[in-house]
Amino acid sequence: MVVVIKCTLCSNTSPLAAGGLVVVVMRKEYLKYVSEYTDRLEPAIARLETQGHWRLLERREVTNYSFNRDGVLFKMKVISAPEVDVESASLTSDSKLPNKKVTKLEK
Repeated sequence: MVVVIKCTLCSNTSPLAAGGLVVVVMRKEYLKYVSEYTDRLEPAIARLETQGHWRLLERREVTNYSFNRDGVLFKMKVISAPEVDVESASLTSDSKLPNKKVTKLEK
């Protein structure tokens, strides 16, 4: 799985630069009932570490993270970013996520 975030500040094809950090913070409960995360997120983090793309620096559970619910934080350091074509990359190779339209909010 390669997560790609299109960034207008990035001039290369990979938004992840060696030495950069990837931080994921969310409610811990999402790991149990959100199908895109259940038995997929943590194995993907481990797989990318095994492949040498990043090193997991921290996995921390956060008490009372949001709305009296516990959270979880993953912090990874990028070692070698995979080559990615930002224009055509998908969220995952086996993604079942719906396409989401992003709209600009007007004042």
